[in-house]
Amino acid sequence: MILYSHAIYERIAPWLSIFERKVAHRELDSPLEDEGRVDTLLIGLGRFGAAIAASLRERGCRLLAVDFDPEAVRQHTRYGYTVHYGDAEDPEFVASLPYNGPSGWSASFATAA
Repeated sequence: MILYSHAIYERIAPWLSIFERKVAHRELDSPLEDEGRVDTLLIGLGRFGAAIAASLRERGCRLLAVDFDPEAVRQHTRYGYTVHYGDAEDPEFVASLPYNGPSGWSASFATAA
C-alpha cells in the first residue's frame, strides 16, 4: 500500500478537504520574517546539529536552522540562533523559509545506536 500512497492520495484528495485545518501547517502559525542574508541553512539541531551550529557560529557564519522538535527550537532561540520550527521534508515549508542562496547547506540526522 505504501508504494501506491501518492496515487491513492491523488484520487481521494478532493474528499479530504473536510478534514483540513484553517492553517494548513502548524509551522506557519508563526510568521517567517526575513532575517536578512543567511550563509548556511542547517536542518536538525540534535547533538550533531548543535555542534555544527556552534562551529559555524564561531566561524562567523550567519545561520538559519530548522528543527521539528519544539524544545530544540526554544533552546537554540534562547542561545541567540535564528531557528524555525518545521518539517524539512515538507517542500512547501522549505520553500517558505527566508533563505535566498545556496552558499551552504548542512543536514544532521539522528540514527539509532
